[in-house]
Amino acid sequence: MALSWQHLPFLGPEYDRILTRFFVEGKQSEFYRVGPGTIIGGLLGSGHFADNTPGLKLLNELLDDTVIDAVAREYRNGRRLYVSTANFDNNRWTLWDLGAIAASGEPDRYHRYRQVILAAIALPAAFPPVYFPVEVAGKTYGQMHLDAGTNFVFFGSFMTGTDAAALAEANLQVDVEPVVYALMNTQREPNLAANPSGAPLDLAGRAYQRIGRFASYAALDRLWVYATERDAEVRIAYIPDDLPIPFDVFEFPQPQMSELFDEGRRAAAGYPFLNRPPDLPPPPPSDTEKSHVNARVN
Repeated sequence: MALSWQHLPFLGPEYDRILTRFFVEGKQSEFYRVGPGTIIGGLLGSGHFADNTPGLKLLNELLDDTVIDAVAREYRNGRRLYVSTANFDNNRWTLWDLGAIAASGEPDRYHRYRQVILAAIALPAAFPPVYFPVEVAGKTYGQMHLDAGTNFVFFGSFMTGTDAAALAEANLQVDVEPVVYALMNTQREPNLAANPSGAPLDLAGRAYQRIGRFASYAALDRLWVYATERDAEVRIAYIPDDLPIPFDVFEFPQPQMSELFDEGRRAAAGYPFLNRPPDLPPPPPSDTEKSHVNARVN
């Protein structure tokens, strides 16, 4: 969910007030409702066990037109901001250019922008999907989109590569050292609750977090291989393991959320980034390292 609010750090510290309002001051009741009606509806085939109508109201409040216009200005200045969703109709992920949407000038651009964010934070089975109109063979139907966390976590191929043919044709040379940041919204070794309550949302949250964690591990490994093959540096950050955070992804206890937010601020001043995924074996020693070892042995 946090990744979908990346447009706020993208805009700069003057928008930290919105981040504080969402992450520190936000209450569970402002994000979703759960009751007998939603649970029965989910069991009978609605496809979700919670009502995110309160979250949509909060989204409209925090992502007002002025915020989206600010994203549009940054887009015109050459900066890019992307978010992904999972297209459940064809089991593929979709990459959305938020800046292009904001700067499009289309009458529905504000609504479309918020709908993309709503889809990106809609956990499957917990919240209702967002449908986007798509025209195929002259007919319009709704394409189902939800959070992409269990589908695809990172996207970096189009950011780290360069089109050599296009550069040569334009007689341009690029001398850059790309750096890929992977900010993991989890701990390396999460402290999982020993006894889940057995409630549907509790079990769904535990299952979703478990699936998402292993999906993120695999995606991070792929991203690292892709980036290093293209001489891009990778910097990986995790939430510290010793920081007590709530396990339940559907709860937002304010003391822990505030502590987590403050830890992020402190870490930004000098975080010790990893340069390779922790689950990968250490790299083989270089020839120089081998020679040093041999010299010590001899």
